[in-house]
Amino acid sequence: ITEPDTIIINKVVDDVDCNGGSTGSITVNVQGGTPPYTHSWSTGGTTASISGLSVGMYDYTVVDANGCVNTLQNVSVNEQTAIVASISQTPPGGFVLTANSPSGGVSPYTYSWREQSSPSTSLGTGLTYSVFSFGTYYLIVTDANGCEKTTNSFTYTPTGLFETNTLINIHIYPN
Repeated sequence: ITEPDTIIINKVVDDVDCNGGSTGSITVNVQGGTPPYTHSWSTGGTTASISGLSVGMYDYTVVDANGCVNTLQNVSVNEQTAIVASISQTPPGGFVLTANSPSGGVSPYTYSWREQSSPSTSLGTGLTYSVFSFGTYYLIVTDANGCEKTTNSFTYTPTGLFETNTLINIHIYPN
């Protein structure tokens, strides 16, 4: 009588792309034992691969045709740290906005300056942006995984007297 080889489980874990997301996956490759295999995940999945995972620990059990069992416990799916990004005015109160060095996520980063009244229009992609009109300006920082962080904003409003809408009638009468 020949005994089948021991069941061996090899796993590939793809971590979550963006902090707080659910793009993680785990795929197993089972060898040994006697096929076919029955797969069981702590998520309720019944195939050799599960996806749509958020950060956490997952368990896997395989049973072969002879009822032999092997398990993986506490398979860890991780995530990137959250992107931290902000902008500042140069000089303080000035009309040049500067991206402060971002952290978290996966570098390199790209930049897209925006104005609140047309948020889908990129105004520029550099580390600085010169403000030439009134509005609320902010920056979207995107990491190498395509994860985005919207920064704080600065609002530029009209000051002083630019327009008058009233007519002043002056009448001078002799004394």
